[in-house]
Amino acid sequence: MMEKRGLQKVTIIAVAIIAASFILVVAINNGTRYIGDAIGNGLNSIGSSVASTGANQPFDDAYMSDYQASAFIKVNYDNFLIIVESGELSGTFTIIQDERVFSKEKLIQWLSNRIE
Repeated sequence: MMEKRGLQKVTIIAVAIIAASFILVVAINNGTRYIGDAIGNGLNSIGSSVASTGANQPFDDAYMSDYQASAFIKVNYDNFLIIVESGELSGTFTIIQDERVFSKEKLIQWLSNRIE
């Protein structure tokens, strides 16, 4: 009888692990495209900044971080980094303290050129 209870517990735990794994996979598949937006929005609420004098200065609407720029052009963050590294976005950003700062105006121009 003890063995049967032990087997039941193991079976229940195994089913729970499989169900949780399935739920996690579905959540990851559905949420991947929103992660860049969520991080970008989180940075907005915290206040993305460029430290120039030790004090954080928030970006205004004209400038964006990597995450914000990827969300702005509606590209998955990983794919966005590939585009940046390919050089395709050259001229749309500058680097300040090892961080890219994108110009919203330049990204709009880049998008317009791709659409034409």
